[in-house]
Order: sequence, then structure tokens, then C-alpha cells
Amino acid sequence: MGGREAAQVVNESPSSPPLLESRTAQYSDCGLNGGKLKQLATGISEFQIVVRVKQDLRKVCKFVFSKSDASVYLIPYAAGGSYYFGGASIPEQKASCTFDFKQQESSDKAPKVSIHESGQVHARIGRQKAGPLTISHLSQMAGEHVASVSVDSFEALPLLGEHPKTTGSSIDQIVGVPDGVASGRFAIYMNGASPTFKVRQADLMIRVTRPSLATPLYVGIAVLGQDPMASPECRHGVTIICGWNGSNPTDFLYLRGE
Repeated sequence: MGGREAAQVVNESPSSPPLLESRTAQYSDCGLNGGKLKQLATGISEFQIVVRVKQDLRKVCKFVFSKSDASVYLIPYAAGGSYYFGGASIPEQKASCTFDFKQQESSDKAPKVSIHESGQVHARIGRQKAGPLTISHLSQMAGEHVASVSVDSFEALPLLGEHPKTTGSSIDQIVGVPDGVASGRFAIYMNGASPTFKVRQADLMIRVTRPSLATPLYVGIAVLGQDPMASPECRHGVTIICGWNGSNPTDFLYLRGE
């Protein structure tokens, strides 16, 4: 991509096309299932998003839940082992922007995006850090879109390389990709009061309970198809964008693995 990355950080449109297909599979692929929302089992501390592309299982990212509070951590996978992260801004009244993601921080080990219960958001590995930006306290969220994980090309993702985990505190959530869908994004929403989200349909939901919360935090994920994000000759990757809020919708953080 020559160091240039297009980022869309506004709320997902209710008319965005769903990516998931409804299917019966050995490992219970997540799908539309007649419009039903799939809730992950209680007691999960982390899970990987894994896509089934034709007959291959490929890794997108990992979600990790803090044991001490309701903070959520996101880690993308990079087939080439290169990571870039930093902050950027979208001009007011614009839905997208292009920026050079290689100008700020870089690492050959995977950083993580932290969305803390307090509302502080940053990307970090060791002493390298981007942010923080501040969103609402997670308990005050009302179904807003808080982050997106965008995949340039499903076929360029790293292979899972092991048998999928379907039980225990760490699992693999498999998403079936229909034929002809080359790229997609995972839009993440949060609600501190009820399992409702500001999107036409959420496909996955996680219910988080912690002593620090008066009511559970609900995390919803909508899986959406999109036009390819990069030309075939460019390096493909996974980009996480996050950190914007209603009072400051133009600033955001990014973390890209490729």
C-alpha cells in the first residue's frame, strides 16, 4: 500500500451489507442464522476471530478481556510480522481520509489497542505508545460504534495452523466468508445498559460482568463486507481504528499489521 491507508471511522451505516453467510459447519461458523444474534459463552477471557475462506481457516485478530475491570484489548495478526501504529485525524464533515501509517510508531512484535473501562484508549507495546484519546466511560455507552477491524484481503491473512478451540476460556470464533467476498470489517459496539447496538444487525455479542460495573457491559460485533482495501500487488494487512467520540469525532488511533 506504499505506506498509505484509507480509514473510515464514522459510525457504520445501517445499510452496510452483511458479510456473514448462514451455514452449518463442523465448528459452528458464525452466520446470519435467520437474523439471530450469537452470544458467546460465559467465562471467556479471550477469543480469536477466525475466517473460513474456502477450505482454509485464517486469523484476523484477538479480543482479550481484563480480569480486573471491563477493559478490552485488541491485537491484530500480521502475516509479514510488521506493525505500525499512531494517531490521525479526519477533516470535519468527511467520512474518510488517507494517511501514511508508516510515519509514526513501528514494531516487529504485535502491539495492542487498549479500550479501558475508564474510556481511555491507546495503542502500545513496551515504551512505544500512541494516544491516549478519551471516549465515554464504558458503563455509559449506549450502543455506540467504538472501533473497527478492517481486513484488506481475507486470503492474505495468516493461517490458523492448529485445530480450532471451541471450549474453555480461550476460543476461536469462526466466521464463514461467502464466495466472492474478498474484504471485510468487524465493527465493534458497546452498551453499558442493554444488549442493543446502533447498527442494523450485530452478529456476535459478549456480556461482560465485573465488580466495577453496576450493570453488565455488552460488546456487539457486526461483520460487514466491503470493497477491497488494497490492490493485489500491495502488501495486505489488518487495520484497527478506534478512539473517536461524539465531542471529538475527527481524531482517532490506528494499529496496522501486515
